[in-house]
Amino acid sequence: MPYVLGIDVGTCRTAAAIAYLEAGEPGDVVPARLGTGTGTVPSVLSLAPDGSLVLGREPDVPSGRRAARGFSRRVGDEVPLSIGGELCSAQALVATTVMWVVERVAATEGAPAEHIAVTHPASWGAHRKGLLQQALRDIGLDDVRLLPEPVAAAVGHAARQRVEVGDVLAVYNLGAEEFEAAVVRRTGPVAFELLGWSSGGAPVGGCDLDDALVEHVRAAASRSQPGGGRSGASALADPDPADPQLRLGMAWLREECTRAKEQLSVAGEATVQVRLPQLRTEVVVTRAEFEELVLPWIASTVDTLLRTVRSCGLRPGDLAAALLVGGSSRIPLVADLVAAELDCPAVVAASPEAAVAAGAAAAARNLLQAARPGIPQPVSADPARTMPEPPAGRPPGDQLVRRHPRLPAPPPRPPVEITPIWVGSGAAGRLSNRRPSIQLLPELKPSLLGAAVALMITVGVLLTVAGSALA
Repeated sequence: MPYVLGIDVGTCRTAAAIAYLEAGEPGDVVPARLGTGTGTVPSVLSLAPDGSLVLGREPDVPSGRRAARGFSRRVGDEVPLSIGGELCSAQALVATTVMWVVERVAATEGAPAEHIAVTHPASWGAHRKGLLQQALRDIGLDDVRLLPEPVAAAVGHAARQRVEVGDVLAVYNLGAEEFEAAVVRRTGPVAFELLGWSSGGAPVGGCDLDDALVEHVRAAASRSQPGGGRSGASALADPDPADPQLRLGMAWLREECTRAKEQLSVAGEATVQVRLPQLRTEVVVTRAEFEELVLPWIASTVDTLLRTVRSCGLRPGDLAAALLVGGSSRIPLVADLVAAELDCPAVVAASPEAAVAAGAAAAARNLLQAARPGIPQPVSADPARTMPEPPAGRPPGDQLVRRHPRLPAPPPRPPVEITPIWVGSGAAGRLSNRRPSIQLLPELKPSLLGAAVALMITVGVLLTVAGSALA
């Protein structure tokens, strides 16, 4: 059955969703089957011994730098990442992730997608979008639409609930390692406009909430079962990083705390298992205790969202709704604080970690509506109406960036080729075809360029000496 595909490459997890073109209600979007039972997979690219790239799995060989993580937010960074000794740009790794998802979904659906939409942070401007678009072309994906994550979230919401023209929506996006606040407005029957977003400031994400819960459990276990030496509760309170058994125990504890955080979103308490070489115990954490732990982080994100709304010249009462996306946004405290501060309904998607990908799939279906009038679709995004990158040199304390929609955007920077390597088509493509990490002007060789620079310096020195002599 024909379908379109929406992909959201996050810092820690990649999500994908499918919108079928010839069946279902207008708002029906389903998670893509990525082999994990859900529509998400860890954003980890690892290099297998045969040279193939695999998404979502740690390398079989623990030694060496055979895996890359966190590359989605490094697009545009001139420093490449290394996988098994091969240097790759961040945009090449994002494109490889997209291709892996495209091929995996095509294998399960029996056919390639009719169209693909890939999301990006609201703060991206023409430069970073151009780099990613070129990387997608290099890997063989020529027809991919890029759109901001808040716009995708708004499109997904409008596919499920009525949104009037002129309605303004706040988007609260709490991911694993980052938080982003944005404001979007529906400007027509088939268009959304990005009015403002948050930028800069200290990063806050779900990992910070996990860290707070880990520290709470460590302290509780140490108090309940005191021990001596480098084992037992004393080792839990001050673990030795050189002890491999303790490292494994602490990794288990962190996974347990992440699971408990998710459980506390739907239950009043959760039990955390502590498994160390000399200590087996469990700690019960209530939702009230957890909310008290994470309140400072959640309050800071809500404050950022409120200031983002005000920076757009709006008041909290002007909002039709606040959309909560990102895995950690399902914490009940988030919806409570957002609704109280913004004086509007706080809407949490059924799967907030995949809400942006679902909105991207809905937007991709919208793009085919004109060509195929039989496709039922109530709304479409206009990803071209986005905001430019923040200007360079903005003070670190200035966290909010906004451009009035009537002001013209500054001219975009031309895309610059900084990728030292590209990955062949296919998820199992090998790293090959090395290219210079920085391409000089085609008509100048490095030796000629160096000579020209040296000549300019010499002329400058001679002019300075001559001027001094005349004086």
